[in-house]
Amino acid sequence: MTSRPWLKSYPEGTSWNAPLRLTALTALLADAVRQWPQRIALRQHGVVLDYATLAQHVQRAAGGLRELGVQPGVHVGLYLPNVPQYIVAFFAVLQAGGTVVNYSPLDAGQTLRHKVEDSQTRLMITFDAPELLGKMEAIAGHGTLQTLVVGRADDFAAVPAAATAVQPAPACPSPRCWPRPRWPGRMCRPTSPRPSPCCSTPAAPRASPRARC
Repeated sequence: MTSRPWLKSYPEGTSWNAPLRLTALTALLADAVRQWPQRIALRQHGVVLDYATLAQHVQRAAGGLRELGVQPGVHVGLYLPNVPQYIVAFFAVLQAGGTVVNYSPLDAGQTLRHKVEDSQTRLMITFDAPELLGKMEAIAGHGTLQTLVVGRADDFAAVPAAATAVQPAPACPSPRCWPRPRWPGRMCRPTSPRPSPCCSTPAAPRASPRARC
């Protein structure tokens, strides 16, 4: 195919065949922060994050994921729609040393269960939308998937443009708790059928994998 009609939509001065530097994805974000800290990195549904603020969210999330046991060799699933949390989660997993496993929100429950087992996903980051969270709660605790990290639609609405300093999160009052860290705070779901929050702070997730009853 010699015709490239999409080139007409490229900004002036953009070279479609510019050489690509081979580097880690996390290094690309770090380079963008150094060169354009105040430029807009993400704009969606009223959420606007510049590169510096995005990197702060990524660092905080990566710290929380490390506390949840994410390290090289750990597979972390992203079961998310097109929301800002996906960008943060993607880079946070890589920064923590984990391996990203993408899941489609359109997958049926049985398909998700197969993919979780086939990929050996240990921790899943998802969204509090019922059609997503319901499927994951049915799978979590079986096989390799032991921890859910749950984002909310209003997560970034409560976070100022400049990320707040990380504060230590209080311990959950009961060890019989399913970790459902809020992004960037956390919520825990007791093993009883009725969920209730036990803590919510601006800190990165600090929950532990689910305790066996």
